[in-house]
Amino acid sequence: MRFARDERREARDELMHQARYYESQRAGLGLDFLDAVDTALTGIEHFPDAWRAYPGWDREPVVRVQQVEGFPIGVVYLIDRGRIVVLAYTHHRRKPGYWLNRIDG
Repeated sequence: MRFARDERREARDELMHQARYYESQRAGLGLDFLDAVDTALTGIEHFPDAWRAYPGWDREPVVRVQQVEGFPIGVVYLIDRGRIVVLAYTHHRRKPGYWLNRIDG
């Protein structure tokens, strides 16, 4: 079963910012990044419970993170009423939990 997906506006902004950054580092790297994110999202849509809870997360709703292969980025998401909600595309070095205010939003 494939789940539908929503994305917080801030998450989409992060994704585009990161893609532009990677593209500025090397032509085509931004597209490679977006392809890798798409692969991660497809996996989440098909198997949303397959990835671990966000480190230290022990309450409902369960917030999970799926790593983007080949990049230091994680897709932070939760399931709400049968839909995947992407909260953030977070860099491993960015302040942990900065996206917490997006859970209810």
